[in-house]
Formats: sequence, structure tokens, C-alpha cells
Amino acid sequence: STSSSKIAEVQMKLSCLDDEDNPINDAEGNPVASEWVNVGDTDKWNHIVVFQSADDEFNKVFTVEGKKKVEVRAIDAAGNMSEIFTKTFLYDTDSPNLAVQTYKMGDDAEQAIKNNFFISKGFSISGTVEDGYGIESLILKQTKGEEADTVEITIPVDNNGNWTIENLPRNNTTNEVLLETGVYSFVITAKDLAGKEEKSAIYKAEIDRDKPVVTITSPADGSTVSGTNFRFTGTLNDEGTGVTSYSYKFVKAGANKNTVAWTPENTTSDEWSFYKELSEGTTATSSSLC
Repeated sequence: STSSSKIAEVQMKLSCLDDEDNPINDAEGNPVASEWVNVGDTDKWNHIVVFQSADDEFNKVFTVEGKKKVEVRAIDAAGNMSEIFTKTFLYDTDSPNLAVQTYKMGDDAEQAIKNNFFISKGFSISGTVEDGYGIESLILKQTKGEEADTVEITIPVDNNGNWTIENLPRNNTTNEVLLETGVYSFVITAKDLAGKEEKSAIYKAEIDRDKPVVTITSPADGSTVSGTNFRFTGTLNDEGTGVTSYSYKFVKAGANKNTVAWTPENTTSDEWSFYKELSEGTTATSSSLC
């Protein structure tokens, strides 16, 4: 407000600033700013600015997000002009655009992110984040199981908005990779320079470091089989994420087993079986899980 009741006019001007408070110019080199606009004529004044309205005197200042400067001056009945009173503020309409895209275990190939996935070693998560004005922070929050065991990690973002957080999951005290069997939940929060936030979905990674167990029930160890066709059977067991496949191979006596290829079979059952045509002198080795 002004201090005199003999105010003839109160004027306001808005303009765009860069991050270092310098005026932003348009393509022709002119400042992106309004003219001085009359907003009152008394010692009490106010003015409503309608953002991005074509009919508003300040519309071109609000076509983009970012830092803005408001300037106010008063002119009395004698034509004397006051000093200019200035303040800055941020104009931000949207929350950050956050995308969580892939995860990667060690040197394995990247995989599209899933809400629930299984891992057996340290992994990374990657994605992108962008905002019309700028990103203040990108934070990953990790929680283990149902306990209040939480780690918060700041994720670096490059100039193109790409980010990767490695060495997950983390120890909550040393911040090093922690490979303990269990379920870990991850959520990522992006905050822009105006304080608006965007949270990702909750992703859950279950660590399974227990090896599956395979047994052969038929034929018995050291036994002799006859005929031209035989059904081999056995069991499969995994206490962690469950069995997804097994492999088998046959090696003749005296042959190099390392030169014989495995035959893969997909299964989710706790039992396995297959028929094999036999030839004289063939010895079966144990089967192995993939």
C-alpha cells in the first residue's frame, strides 16, 4: 500500500527473469514484460491477474513457467513518482513429469520395470524426470519388509533429465549394497523448484539367494534300465521365488560332459519328467536347474 491519500495512480508491471534474476528477452531481443498498468488510485489497492488469459494485460508474462518480477510505483496528484517497489515469485503450473523405466541386475540386460520383481544380486533403477522450470530434488525411499527400516537416497539427474540409481538395495547405516533375503519397497519422489511433487508407483523387489534343489527319483542311482524308451522323473524345490525351468543332458561313459549341451524345459511344477529313447551303453547324468 501507499502512505498518502492524494494518490493519482498506482501502476504495476510484470516481467520474466532467469535463474540469476536477469531479464528474459524474446526472439527480437525485447524483454518479456508487460507495460505499466494502472491498478488503483488510492492508498489501498489490489489487482487480480488472470494467468494465461488472452484478455489480461499481463498474459505474455505467464505463457511459460519460471521466475517473475512484480514492480509497483505510485504517482501523486502533482505528478511525483515514488520509488519502485519490487518482489519476485515463481510461477509453476505443473508437477514434475517422472518416469521410472527399467531395472538392471549387475551385468545382466536391462528389463522394463515391474511393480513386483525378483532379484538375486545388486541392481539399479533408471528413468527420466523433467519440469518446465526445474528440478530441485529426486529422492528414492527404500523400505524393507514391514519394519520401519528406511533409507533415503538422493538421485543425480543429468542435463537431459536422465537418472540412474545403482547399488540397490542399500544398507540403512553404511549406504552400501545390502543383499539380505526379503522384500524391499521403493518409491521415488521428484520435487521442482516451486515445491510441487510427483511420486512414482511403489515398486517391490524380492531378494532370493537360495538355490533350488533337484532330485532324480527314477532311475535309481546305479541301476540298470532296459528297453528302447524310458521315463525319467524327479522333484524340484525352491523355497524362494519358485522354479521356472530345469535342464538335463546325457553323457556316454568316457565322454567329456562339458561338450554335451543341456536340454532346457520350462516348468512351474515341483515334479519333472520326460521320456528318452535309449541306445546301448548310454549313461544318464543328474539333471540341473537353470
